[in-house]
Amino acid sequence: MTVPSRPLASLGLLLWLPLGLGVSCNNDEVVWVRFNGNDFVEVEVTAAEELGPSVFTSLTSTTGAVLLGSASVDPGSAPVGTDHEIVVRIDDAYEETVGKVTVEANAGPRGTEEFDLRQDSADHGYWWLRVRSVGEVGEERTDRFSFQLWVPDDAGEVDTGGGR
Repeated sequence: MTVPSRPLASLGLLLWLPLGLGVSCNNDEVVWVRFNGNDFVEVEVTAAEELGPSVFTSLTSTTGAVLLGSASVDPGSAPVGTDHEIVVRIDDAYEETVGKVTVEANAGPRGTEEFDLRQDSADHGYWWLRVRSVGEVGEERTDRFSFQLWVPDDAGEVDTGGGR
């Protein structure tokens, strides 16, 4: 089943289409806090029919000092209309901490879209999404996929010292 992405408000164009995911509405009042640094890969949209190798990046803490996992996009280069598999793997030590993973696809003049990745039911450190590149046949560009790991903000829970 294909779930179309929302149109870009400013351009009225589709950047990427998420594939194979159900639509869910979550009205929880969870406040999400960023858990990682500025981690990204670049994906080439090409006029050639050949598919390029996967592109990878490490996912690091906000300071870059701690390795949290990795992310990949496969294929790393391809023509418009290609399905790309996005995979994020969170290390065991952090897989129960991270509660949400998003990817922002920035296609320059075509605009930016953000998508939620889906968590595997049996491996909480494995997150994935399949998207299809869109554009004009023969179009060439470099898109940037930025990965965000999120944790619920528990700052609202203040310890008052036992009520004394």
